[in-house]
Amino acid sequence: MIVIKVELHSAITGKVTTLATAKICNDGTGTKTRGNYRGIFFGKDGRIMKDCAVLNWPRKARHVWKLVGECMKQAGLIEDKK
Repeated sequence: MIVIKVELHSAITGKVTTLATAKICNDGTGTKTRGNYRGIFFGKDGRIMKDCAVLNWPRKARHVWKLVGECMKQAGLIEDKK
């Protein structure tokens, strides 16, 4: 599982506040070269905001940040530039 945390680190107080979390899980149905993933995006309160599926992802040919971006696009959190 890939876990992404968005945290605010206060420069004044040093307090760390989690603003959001995302989890991306391999669903186990892919092949060695192609993976199927489920992304779940949580808000500050821990409740699910969005979820998505990314199918047939070229797991060894693309960097993990590309997978994170694709999950965000599929969940409607960012727009495709195309």
